[in-house]
This record gives sequence, C-alpha cells and structure tokens, in this order.
Amino acid sequence: MVLHPVQLRPARVSDASRIAQLSRRLIEQGLPWRWRPQRVARLLAAPDHLSVVAHTTDGEIVGFAIMQIIEQRADLLLCAVSPAQRRRGIGRRLLGWLERCAITAGTSSIRLEVRKKNREAQSFYRHMGYSVVDRTPYYYSGREMALKMIRRLPGPNNDQWSAARRLIAQAIDEAVNKPPR
Repeated sequence: MVLHPVQLRPARVSDASRIAQLSRRLIEQGLPWRWRPQRVARLLAAPDHLSVVAHTTDGEIVGFAIMQIIEQRADLLLCAVSPAQRRRGIGRRLLGWLERCAITAGTSSIRLEVRKKNREAQSFYRHMGYSVVDRTPYYYSGREMALKMIRRLPGPNNDQWSAARRLIAQAIDEAVNKPPR
C-alpha cells in the first residue's frame, strides 16, 4: 500500500457523512450508531465546535477530530485515524491542532472519554499528556466502562502561556500545511 502525504484542514459540513462512517467503523464498533451524518453535520456547523480532518492529496479523509468548547473547558468528542494511516503522526497533528485552538480560546483543560478496552487510544492520549481522572461503568450503551481523561492546558496563570501564545500561529500553520517529520 502506498501512503500518500496527508494534510489537515478544517472540517466542512460536506464531510459529515465520511466522518460519521469513520466514527461508526473506528470508534463505535460494537455499539449502537450515535454519531450519524445528521448529528455530525450539526456539530460541524455549530459555532462552539471545532473540527479538523486529515486528508490525502486525492481528498480522501483518513482522520478527524471534533471538540466542543464550553467556557473554560473543552471536550474532545471524536478523534480517529484510519488503521492504515496510524503511526504516521496524524493523530498527534489532529489533536495538536485542536489543543492550540483551545489554548487560543482561553480554555484551561480538555476532557475526553475513551473505552476501557481501547488500550491503543489510551496509550496515545497518555503520550499526548492526558491522564485518567475517573472511571464510569456502563457509560457506553449501558455495557462498557469509560475512562475519563483530562489534560490541563497552559493558561494566564501558567508560565507557559506567553510562549504558547507567541507560537500558536506558527504551530497551527505547521500542523495544517506540513506533513510529520
């Protein structure tokens, strides 16, 4: 299989069907399908949501991430990369793009839920600086436990804030326009 270069761009409402299909296959496998195209389209159009897709040069969407900002907090709702495209830094770029947007918006943390049995995702999020803060039994359709994870972001009371603000524009440009090294 030939792996083509991948670029990031903001998700569009027209991407909703493909994102929903990827979510069904990669995130919701074995569960009732909750993130259908209509629901995803509403999120992509909502002003309090940020979304990004990773696509090949021929336009194929191979990854995506959607986050909601609620005052000082952000919730990562969906994030996935096609299995054939994993281990190329795409997930890191998707999440990094949203994290930098969250910092710019002034949020202090990002929360997410991950299936307890999804060890690969847990490892990825830990590597990205997230830590488990809670466990919720029967979270997924009344049958699977969720691990709740959080990452504290640099903020006004944090020494990293000044450096983060100066680098945001440059980092977003790099994440969007350059492939991983």
